[in-house]
Amino acid sequence: MLKKLFAARANYAPIGDIRLAGKNALMGLGIRSRKWRRKHVRGGFRIRDVCVALCLIFLFAGLVEWVGMHLGERIEGVPRVIDGDSVELDGRELRLRGIDAPEFDQTCGPPASSTPCGQMARAKLQRLAQAGHFRCRLSGRDRYGRDLADCEAGTISVNAEMVRSGFAVAYGGYSREQAQVRLERKGIWAQEFVTPADWRKGQGRGEEPDHHPAGGFSGFLRRLLGV
Repeated sequence: MLKKLFAARANYAPIGDIRLAGKNALMGLGIRSRKWRRKHVRGGFRIRDVCVALCLIFLFAGLVEWVGMHLGERIEGVPRVIDGDSVELDGRELRLRGIDAPEFDQTCGPPASSTPCGQMARAKLQRLAQAGHFRCRLSGRDRYGRDLADCEAGTISVNAEMVRSGFAVAYGGYSREQAQVRLERKGIWAQEFVTPADWRKGQGRGEEPDHHPAGGFSGFLRRLLGV
């Protein structure tokens, strides 16, 4: 009988061994869990850090642009209108920022009934110039070295009014005004036309990047990201 008991007991592991095996198993799970956390959680920290860095970069770029636009150089006086989006003021050639008017020799509409939309755009800007002297805030330069400007004639935003009246298209700004004038079909939107940028390209003239933001580091970021 005793032999049978000892033989049966020999078939079972000691309680201490079972406890040790369980402890080792739990330790193994703990090690794997820590490895998983290091692999995934640290990776999450890296992604989070990149996102934070990008947000800070864009915030800094926006701050630089805001300072340039609100605290930049200002000039005023009676302008000499060059075309639908360019004037000469105080001896400097200014390019109205964020808009693109038809070129002076550009026509719009079908050939049989085309209109001199470039000359019409210039005439519209001349009427605004007659409304009062211009006050312009400068913010950078375009590829031709012209100062980019946001101008006012009295209480009227010249840049916005050129788009709102349908004699210029949005070119990095004033998209809200353009959406409205397209619905109203005013100015060049009353007929078929080629955008000034495409017309210049068809004439073999140089391409001009849009004006939002007005160059600088923030402009580089937008072009880099395609936004």
